[in-house]
Amino acid sequence: MRFHKHAISIETLRDLYESYVLYSFLQFLIQVLGGEEALILLLKDKSPTRGVHMWGLQYCGLKPWLMGQPVRRSVIADTATTTSPHDNGAVRRSSRPEKRVHWTSPFFVKCKFGVLQYVLLKFFFSIAVMILERHGLYKEGNFTYKGGYLYICVLTNISQCWALYCLIFFYYATKNELAAIRPVGKFLSVKALVFFTW
Repeated sequence: MRFHKHAISIETLRDLYESYVLYSFLQFLIQVLGGEEALILLLKDKSPTRGVHMWGLQYCGLKPWLMGQPVRRSVIADTATTTSPHDNGAVRRSSRPEKRVHWTSPFFVKCKFGVLQYVLLKFFFSIAVMILERHGLYKEGNFTYKGGYLYICVLTNISQCWALYCLIFFYYATKNELAAIRPVGKFLSVKALVFFTW
């Protein structure tokens, strides 16, 4: 490598960019599905089995995520004015209250936060790597408990695995609607681009 002294800084920035790309891909999928509000209305009509965790994670204490749940109900008073020819053109007001239900999707919120937590943790870990490296406490490649590399590596891998799981879980719930854009190939090409430019 040409800039050997700056290798840790460059690698840290690359990892930070990779986490940002992962979150941007999720935002791309959300926009393809019509935005957050349209997605929540779409998810509320999905089968509750789409929120059941895969690969035996329900045995680890993870309960199924609700696809949709009402948050609040509001009543909008709609007043309409009509003129009646039978009443000599008198104006009559009639109010027809319109009931509206606002929805949220715990499934969507947890999937979005699951990917976003990786971006945030990677940002803080990047700062921690810079500080630890400056003081000689990072010890890259050395899995000693006295260095920060071991802890940051383990926590980053757990965070990344959870983010990828949430992204796959999101895809599983919306795969029929996303079939037209073939997101798996796009995701693999984005990951390959980031991976092969390392």
